[in-house]
Amino acid sequence: MKSERGAKSDEPRFVNSTIEIGAKANCFLNRFNPRHGTIMLGDGGMDFVAGTGYGFVSIPWTSVQKVRVDVYGKHVRSIDVVTEEGQTIPFVVSNGYEVLRVVHAHVGREKIFSAGHSLGMLARVLHR
Repeated sequence: MKSERGAKSDEPRFVNSTIEIGAKANCFLNRFNPRHGTIMLGDGGMDFVAGTGYGFVSIPWTSVQKVRVDVYGKHVRSIDVVTEEGQTIPFVVSNGYEVLRVVHAHVGREKIFSAGHSLGMLARVLHR
């Protein structure tokens, strides 16, 4: 993001030049202080921007090691992104199916895993 005077050091550095989908999300970098905002998935990766206050996360597709998906019934409740650095970034998303489809298109099925208790539902979600 650039301002008229140039990019400031505290401004987000987004990885996407085009956005494929945006959704309301909560980012849990800290379990005691979740950030409410918007997750945007596009050609370069995932960008999360907090709705109020300071906070953004940018994850390029190339640094995604795996994605754990939590499926409850017919809903994708959360998506945990594990980066090459070993950091796990949990997101609770509003449009879970659509977000998962975009993630699947960019990282491939081999990097998407069930959170443990929802293996059958994950297969149904990916085949829709």
